[in-house]
Amino acid sequence: MHPADQAALERLFAARPSWTGIARARDVISLDGKVLLHSGPPFGGAPIAPTLNSASVACVFEGWAADLNEADALIASGGVTFVSAQDRNVATPLAAVVSPSQQVIVMEDRAGAGKPAIAPLNGGGTGGAPAARYGRKSM
Repeated sequence: MHPADQAALERLFAARPSWTGIARARDVISLDGKVLLHSGPPFGGAPIAPTLNSASVACVFEGWAADLNEADALIASGGVTFVSAQDRNVATPLAAVVSPSQQVIVMEDRAGAGKPAIAPLNGGGTGGAPAARYGRKSM
């Protein structure tokens, strides 16, 4: 086995991941202003429609907009900043976004290596039911 691969496996097997808490995203992630974290790498252009749908729901949830139409206008005006979740050590699924007031899971390595890992709690919905992680918006 290549030495780099061996070292990676040793770090993997030494890790002791542990669910250490639930917190508001803003309390464990740097989210200043109207910032939403999205899945995947940084956008090269405008966010895709499913992510925009989730962002609109998040804007209403945060109180940045009174309804989905106002949220769409806020986003279109550049009033919301999108940041890649992976750049903040956050894993978020599908078309979901993470907003400052959202509840997140905090995971830490009890072996003491690395930074905490963060993930949003399941937003509910099954199959065709509205859920932000599916990129569907509904009041």
